[in-house]
Amino acid sequence: MQTSSFPPSTLWGEHIAAELHRAGLRHAVISPGSRSTPLTLAFTGHGGFRTWLQIDERSAAFFALGMAQTLDEPVALVCTSGTAAAEYFPAVVEAGQNAVPLLLLTADRPPELRDSGANQTIDQRKLYGGHVRWEAELPLPEAHPSPRTLRALWSILDRALAIARGAAHTPPGPVHLNLPFRKPLEPATREALAAARAEAAAAGRAGEAWTRFAPSRRLPPPAVVETFATLLNRARCPLIVAGPRCPREATFRAALRRLAQALGAPLLADPLSNLRFGMAEALGGYNWGLEGLPAPDLVLRFGAMPTSKTLLDWLENLPPEIPQIGVEAHGRWQDGGFTLRHFFAADPTALLEAALPHITPRAAGDWPAAWQAREAQVQAALEAAPSSEGRIVREIVAALPEGTHLFLANSLPVRHADAFAAPSARRILTFGNRGASGIDGTLSSAAGMAAAAGTHPAVLLTGDLSLLHDVNGFLLLKRYNLPLKIVLLDNNGGGIFHRLPVARHDPPFGEWFLTPPEVDLTAIARAYGVAGERVPAGAAGEALRGALKTPGPRLLHFLTEAAQSESVRVSLKKRLSFR
Repeated sequence: MQTSSFPPSTLWGEHIAAELHRAGLRHAVISPGSRSTPLTLAFTGHGGFRTWLQIDERSAAFFALGMAQTLDEPVALVCTSGTAAAEYFPAVVEAGQNAVPLLLLTADRPPELRDSGANQTIDQRKLYGGHVRWEAELPLPEAHPSPRTLRALWSILDRALAIARGAAHTPPGPVHLNLPFRKPLEPATREALAAARAEAAAAGRAGEAWTRFAPSRRLPPPAVVETFATLLNRARCPLIVAGPRCPREATFRAALRRLAQALGAPLLADPLSNLRFGMAEALGGYNWGLEGLPAPDLVLRFGAMPTSKTLLDWLENLPPEIPQIGVEAHGRWQDGGFTLRHFFAADPTALLEAALPHITPRAAGDWPAAWQAREAQVQAALEAAPSSEGRIVREIVAALPEGTHLFLANSLPVRHADAFAAPSARRILTFGNRGASGIDGTLSSAAGMAAAAGTHPAVLLTGDLSLLHDVNGFLLLKRYNLPLKIVLLDNNGGGIFHRLPVARHDPPFGEWFLTPPEVDLTAIARAYGVAGERVPAGAAGEALRGALKTPGPRLLHFLTEAAQSESVRVSLKKRLSFR
């Protein structure tokens, strides 16, 4: 018989929220539901969390993903049982592929109701399979838990957050905790809820998690540093390639700059590397042809696989005797072409800082000069290029102020940024869902970025299909008045398919690949309470600068022609190709 003034489920919810707060969690994205009532009451009543509401679990998960990617810290997701938990799946896949820390808290029916035909009950154990770093089910709530049971509860919660952050040299990523609750799910009175909160607080340690995981860096031993430095010193024509998700800290940029200068190594920087915008010496013109440039005798690679197919194909076709070196903090393989001959599972900053004293500087010669001359040629051609989607992207990026947080949607927008956006010394933080490279959840992820950006400007560059896939993300922009400025390239369908051989086969190309939606996305935004306006292509930079001066969210809608933009790209490619 229940003898306390509150049900066990209420006490459990309070213990969970209190311990996660002690372990450092600060944000929780909650979707309404009955079985998750103990968690919702605990997180919203704790006082130490910033809680966010989204009725659509799929959108909620991508919102948390964008926020966690920006903060580089775990964000919790709370939902009820059944298909609500399944709605998290696309974002979980992306978080796992892109090493983004998420904590999934899925409420569940108790074991006796499973496999019984009970309403809204599915098998939630191991729901996300191998896409999570770890999964566990919490013990059932107890009215009078033993000290050992409480220690077990706290330890599981602490481990979950630590693993999400990347503890024990595993990559950061999503962690799933399944939480079974029996009814009653809420106390009868406010006083009972306060009593449960007080009991949970008294049982814990003020401000201190039960199990504390010390952060660590994978430091290379001296022999590894010597091997790394020896490889670099042997090279006379080294090249550095920075893919997406390179370390964001200033220490990495400083160490990489020193290394590039000492070696005379050109630096090719993906738009999602966080190096193209913030390092004036970075090169971004590689998309327009590399075959005529002198070949490197070593390639040093950081981050994930580059966005550019041109660059990837070129790297894959380099002679095998040219060593390619990969560096990744957690040992994740980032080479779909299988060209790496040396792989260093070490913290990139630590490895560079340890190796720099052993690097022999050399005078800059013809090797970097050839790459710089090619870069100047490409950027001059792009600056004079006719109107197109790529031209709009170039002007938008050029108009971004220092400190902007920029989210690049998949499919064409990130590729346009890669090909057309000029490197600059302005520090712009770039984000994107390039783990699984889907177009789902784009608006919600960008909203999460904007929520975490603080006072920094926040901009989303997206296409019409990506935006249409995630219109419920507008709910977040309206509810929290997030100052996200959305730059929409609307070519009425899947414009990227113009680059595929199937484009020569019409029909069925127009109906089954371009899939023009024929919807007014400005009207849809307004229906959600977000202001939008049509903008002519020639006014892109001016329109964005004006929008950034206004509060709240805003949609800048550019109507474009995919075929015409592809024609401009092909023409530029021919003009810039080596003969």
